[in-house]
Amino acid sequence: MTDSQPANLDEAVHAAMEHWSVPGIAVGILRRGDVERRAYGVTSRETDQPVTPDTLFQIGSISKVFTATLAMMLVDDGKLDLDTPVSTYLPDLKLADAEALRAITLRHLFSHTSGLEGDRFTDYGLGDDALAKAIAEFDTLRQLTRPGELWTYCNSGFYLAGRVIERVTGEVFEQILRERLFAPLGLERSFLFAHEAIVYPVAIGHAPKEPGAADQEIVRAYPLPRNVNPAGGVISTVGDLLKFAAFHLAGGTAGGKQVLSSDAVDAMQQPQTVAGNFAEHYGLGWALHTVGGERVIGHGG
Repeated sequence: MTDSQPANLDEAVHAAMEHWSVPGIAVGILRRGDVERRAYGVTSRETDQPVTPDTLFQIGSISKVFTATLAMMLVDDGKLDLDTPVSTYLPDLKLADAEALRAITLRHLFSHTSGLEGDRFTDYGLGDDALAKAIAEFDTLRQLTRPGELWTYCNSGFYLAGRVIERVTGEVFEQILRERLFAPLGLERSFLFAHEAIVYPVAIGHAPKEPGAADQEIVRAYPLPRNVNPAGGVISTVGDLLKFAAFHLAGGTAGGKQVLSSDAVDAMQQPQTVAGNFAEHYGLGWALHTVGGERVIGHGG
């Protein structure tokens, strides 16, 4: 260790918080079955409420791994196939490019290789038909590359995957995610709506008052549109994220039950494509890296 390196976890976290001007953070470590959770800073610079290990955070795009995991459960059930065109499941789907409509599969969607325009955050309301309304306008999305040609980060692809899940299960996305993933894994502090999270301690987003300024202000627009939930809508705690990680590390088992097949867990971790400057490769929902010669599987949010 050099003088410039932190001596312990607390020092490392405080140094990172100062460097990135982070008001508060919760940290969890799972090692050989042992769990440690720590909390630092405040949930809001206005209220100065402290972060605790049970504070809820919007986990953003880590939600994509949840959606891919749910889809792989349906693959296990024989309800979905990764290489069947999504138009098979959504015969009313319309895209701007007819060739892409015939070609795009769930494998493309979960590996960000569909070529669809990715960043559209139009709000289609809070109704159960939010995803259906969003997908009904997908013919206005640009087709940036041919399916399978290039990795381009694509939120809209996960909206489309969420709608496929709704169609084959007959349930709204949020309900099937709760039933098939949150419940068996014991994710009791994981939610998809602001009105669910508001009754618990919740961390609030912050942004510089001016570009590059040190002073921060609260970001008032808390929730994402409902149709974005498959790509980034999960609100959770560090403890629940550790349960989700443990589930994948255990080959798809939770509470002594095989919730997802070990083959499906392994398939999600296999490289599907190089991933630009985001990661070395991208699997099915997971970003894949190599650090110090070791394989690292994860996702940011």
